[in-house]
Amino acid sequence: MDENKRRPPILGLKQQAQVTTQWYRGRLCPNKTKNAWFIKPAVELPNGYEKSKDVFMYPSYISQYVLPVVAGDTLEFILGDRDKTKPMAQKVRVSQYSPRSSEELTGYFRQLMEDLDSVIFQNVLVQVLPCTAMWRFLASPKFTDVQGL
Repeated sequence: MDENKRRPPILGLKQQAQVTTQWYRGRLCPNKTKNAWFIKPAVELPNGYEKSKDVFMYPSYISQYVLPVVAGDTLEFILGDRDKTKPMAQKVRVSQYSPRSSEELTGYFRQLMEDLDSVIFQNVLVQVLPCTAMWRFLASPKFTDVQGL
């Protein structure tokens, strides 16, 4: 903005207090469906939340362009407070990937190259580049044991 058009702040207005959110960790459960995944929390959920249930999450919370998550991957999430009897993740990010086979990684890279070579490459880059857990994992891959090799 032009310096001449900038207005001084109005005194007396309440400044919105910045809310700090608590990120929790957990592992992705093996029982997942097309529309529902569950996270097993690493620590007990706070008071008021149902402690015997896993945390629900929508699969669309994880980008389709990053390395796909599988059961056992560590995720970080923010709890929603809409219905505390059914814990639900409001935001989710990958914290650590579990070992993958070389075939899984090769398939992922082929698909990523196709996506980057398409018209949606900007969208792909915006979603893939910030995923630090994926880049840490890919920098030092741990392959699952493959029999016969």
